[in-house]
Amino acid sequence: MTENLLELRKLSKHFPIHSGLARRVTGEVRAVDDVDLIIKRGETLGLVGESGCGKSTTGRAILRAIEPTSGEILFHGKDGTVDVAQLGRTELKQIRRRMQMVFQDPYASLNPRMRVEEIIAEPLICLERMNRGDRRDRVVELLELVGLNSQYLARYPHTFSGGQRQRIGIARALALAPEFVVCDEPVSALDVSVQAQVLNLLIELQQRLGTTYLFISHDLGVIEHLCDRVAVMYLGRIVEVADTEALLRTPKMPYVEALLASVPHADPHAVTAHAIVRGEIADPANRPTGCAFHPRCAYATEVCRSVAPELRNVGSRLNPHLAACHFSETLQLTGVA
Repeated sequence: MTENLLELRKLSKHFPIHSGLARRVTGEVRAVDDVDLIIKRGETLGLVGESGCGKSTTGRAILRAIEPTSGEILFHGKDGTVDVAQLGRTELKQIRRRMQMVFQDPYASLNPRMRVEEIIAEPLICLERMNRGDRRDRVVELLELVGLNSQYLARYPHTFSGGQRQRIGIARALALAPEFVVCDEPVSALDVSVQAQVLNLLIELQQRLGTTYLFISHDLGVIEHLCDRVAVMYLGRIVEVADTEALLRTPKMPYVEALLASVPHADPHAVTAHAIVRGEIADPANRPTGCAFHPRCAYATEVCRSVAPELRNVGSRLNPHLAACHFSETLQLTGVA
């Protein structure tokens, strides 16, 4: 088996824009635009960026919860490499055993008409041949794995708190012992104290089961606590990828510097020098020419307005640091302390 579990090559997802009574296609929103990304086996890769940058769309496209427009999704499993983007319905159903998702909203992701036992057992019913007794034993085992009691089996989701519902969602995602799990902002809808409990649970489960996570979030504090590497998205594209420590301390792309400067500090009297960001996020249906960030960038020059920078390694071979900026080697950008 290779060190890499998942590779995205030129992954794109475009949504058509319809206008008029005839609903003619007059444009398209490039929610995900030529994304190249590698996720290593056993790691947690954080995917961050502003709201609307394409993070959740990328996660759903990887699992084919929404159909990608183009690109390759190479999954390097125990039985060889498959391109998830090219799988038919039968093959895709089988790959669901190995790739699962934890959704953002624990209140909307659980069927209110199903009991806890039915919710967690649903993947087992669809994809595993188990008798009722073995299935119930597996559900009890999963509940205990996420810190819940078997006495909850017959209860409905509305009787649980947000943190408990998210634990049920995690148990459902782990029912088939997947190798890869997409966590789509799984703690953003929870109280801070409950967030810590769920994050620690995810870390404990990864250590015990060896699961690989793609962790989507807008909270850089959570990313720092949980992730081994971080990928930053802007307007549908990856603009920087590095180890968590390197990206937070020494960013190489001006947008990432601005993103880090927006992190609030616990000390209300602390004085910080915020990176200058001008204007608003560009329209993903009408991307700027050249670097998409250049209308807001304080360091932009003429080359930024005309030539789109490639995502390239500005670090070392052993510790790669990828950045999409023409001046990554010369800019002295400020990270977080």
